[in-house]
Parts: sequence; C-alpha cells; structure tokens
Amino acid sequence: MSEGKTSSFILGSLIGFGLGVLFAPDKGSNTRKKIVQSFEDEKEEWKDKVQGLMDNLVSHLEQGTASAKDLNNKAHDHTQELIEELERKLAALKSKS
Repeated sequence: MSEGKTSSFILGSLIGFGLGVLFAPDKGSNTRKKIVQSFEDEKEEWKDKVQGLMDNLVSHLEQGTASAKDLNNKAHDHTQELIEELERKLAALKSKS
C-alpha cells in the first residue's frame, strides 16, 4: 500500500473509531480513556513507521558509503597499475637511448 493510501486509511480508521466510540453507550470517562488510548496506539504505530524509515535510510547510506569506498579503492589500484606500466615503458625508452 502506498504511503498516501496508508495515511488515508489510518485517518479514516481514526475518524470511524472516534465516531463509534462517541456514539457508543458508555460513560464519558471511559469514552475519553478509549480515545486517549487510541491516540497513544496510533502515536506508537507512527513512531515505529518513522523508526523503520530511519533504519532504511541509514542502511542505504551505509551501503552507499561502502560502495564509494570500494570504487575509490579500485580507482587507486588501477591508477597504481597505470603508473607502474608507465614507469616500465619509461625505463625501456631510457635503456634504448
């Protein structure tokens, strides 16, 4: 489910729950407790979702950092190989003269 649909679903659920609780035959104090509990539950759910997104972001950043380090190491190794090859060719040219 996309985030927009998820948000709409949650909002609709909250509204439906709130209306159901408000019209239910129960004492006002119990109704208020139920509403508070519902919001606390939603708050925890959103905290979990945000934490999941943060964990995902950190994971991607760590993977990107590892990939960049690997690419840097490969470029360094290739540069070293090119330098060594050029030094060999220069030495060969010097020995011919």
